[in-house]
Amino acid sequence: MMVKPTQVRTVCDLPAKPTPTVSPKRCYEDAVYALNNLQSNEATLKKSMQYPTSAFLKSRLMPEHLQAVGLKVSDLDDLKVIHVAGTKGKGSTCAFAESILRHHGFKTGLYTALHGWCIVLSREREVSCAGNGKMQKYGWCIVLSREREEGLDIPAYFQFLTVMAFKVFIMEKVDVLVLEVGVGGEYDCTNVIRHPTVVGITSLGLDHTRLLGSSLQEIAWQKSGIFKKGCPAFSLPQPEGAFQVLQERAQERECSLSLAPPLLTYECESPLLQLGIPGEPQHANASLALQLCKTWLSKHCSSSSAAKKQVARDAAQRKWLHDQNLPFIVPPFTISKLMAKGLEQCRWPGRCQIVPAGQGMTLYLDGAHTEESVHYCVRWWREAAASEQCALGANVQVHRVLLFNCMGDRRPEVLLSYLAEEPFHVALFTPNRLTVSKSPYSDQSDFTVEKCTETARCKSNMRIWCHLLSSLQEEEMLGVGSPTSPPSLKGNPEDSCIVFFCISDVMAWLQEQQVAAQQLTPPCHIQDDLGVPLPPFVGWQGGGASPSPFGDGCEDGKIHWTVLVSIVYSCREFRESQAIKRERLDAPNKLPEAPISFH
Repeated sequence: MMVKPTQVRTVCDLPAKPTPTVSPKRCYEDAVYALNNLQSNEATLKKSMQYPTSAFLKSRLMPEHLQAVGLKVSDLDDLKVIHVAGTKGKGSTCAFAESILRHHGFKTGLYTALHGWCIVLSREREVSCAGNGKMQKYGWCIVLSREREEGLDIPAYFQFLTVMAFKVFIMEKVDVLVLEVGVGGEYDCTNVIRHPTVVGITSLGLDHTRLLGSSLQEIAWQKSGIFKKGCPAFSLPQPEGAFQVLQERAQERECSLSLAPPLLTYECESPLLQLGIPGEPQHANASLALQLCKTWLSKHCSSSSAAKKQVARDAAQRKWLHDQNLPFIVPPFTISKLMAKGLEQCRWPGRCQIVPAGQGMTLYLDGAHTEESVHYCVRWWREAAASEQCALGANVQVHRVLLFNCMGDRRPEVLLSYLAEEPFHVALFTPNRLTVSKSPYSDQSDFTVEKCTETARCKSNMRIWCHLLSSLQEEEMLGVGSPTSPPSLKGNPEDSCIVFFCISDVMAWLQEQQVAAQQLTPPCHIQDDLGVPLPPFVGWQGGGASPSPFGDGCEDGKIHWTVLVSIVYSCREFRESQAIKRERLDAPNKLPEAPISFH
């Protein structure tokens, strides 16, 4: 159940900005403040959903927004772009493609919708984010102020970031731009690119249905909007109806459409091909990235006569298959050592990522947001957690925790149904916010949803979880369930669930429970950012009673916490939450700190 905000928030509701001082140190924060003012509030977003033409109208304004920063659409023609759309895996595919070309010695630019930021990577393979330094160099605060003073229309948040990214990439003279679509494709602001080198379509599924349509055919039409005349397009295998739409759109746009082959069909110069992003779906994403990079290299690098003859043969075969209304599967090639190294050293935070969070705790991060993605996430977590438990040894107790949230038009009952049968001791629910209060100067703040709506959604997710567990308990009582019950099925489901207001409170609570379990003492009642005490052990009765979700304490202190974090589009926020959680605990209760590896 959603809670309607009692008060509609506008940009004017942001805290008043103090008089700025001329200081380079403040430049980045000033720019973030200005960008946060571009975020649409919840009421505005709901209103825009009622008008399907709004996305089309916004996309038509991109030339004006580019002109405001001194760019013309024709300036973008100089960028050698790999454009990628899709429902699942487009960010990972972009990351693979960027890493492959970077390891070939190119100066690469990467722009992704997931992180909402642009990254510039140098020819020397040293990663540098277009953050404080670039923001200061290109003076985005001045640009925003000038647009307001001259009365020009201000673009929406993601539109402005996209315009800024194009400006940075052109000024930095990148050799290649790997560009991920934000939402859809046809009306996405990245589709202002007129002449990409090659485009790719990852796996399609039902997501953003209020914007893109409720069927795979409608979604396929939107995603294929990035097809351009004469530009080769590659796709992963799709459901029959969706792929037929892709074929029709390719014919309409006069471009070739090919299917990427399975990764196992490639040969490799390296003895063992390993992917830097774990998970079964990454095999298909890596294959698509290989085809995109091979096409880009053949167009912008000198090709051998044999390679040119192979291209001609592929074109002839593609034409014959097209006449027979059959898909063309690109022949696999031999993966070079440079390509293999690019695949192996690729990193993509928040996708099947394992993060050591200090002594005795491991976070398993994945932002799965579709039914298929959660299915693969659970399979990955089972294997990774089992491997870790074997490494820890039989004398170490493992407490399994689920940290979950999803927002938007996604169906949490479908996502949670895949997780309910897993052996979790406790389930935690939190909004996608780092702290209780949101700072307008923080690039972690999301002002597009009200706090009451976030909390109501978390409580709804918890009720769905409890209902799923109760159903499994009933099945077990009737003898139709699993013979071995996971810990979450023992007792009242509500006793193993907690709703928090922010991620940092979750991390503080987890470490508090860890310390208390090792010391066999009830935890102290720490407070959140607003001074409200956080919940103690679930079921803690005091007087030696054991905390119900986790069982008895461990006298030798050998306890390990395995936390599966399934929070859509918010995994990167754990970077800051680790520092916050350590500051909030009293010194005697602190555990030895360990660095967190974020690639």
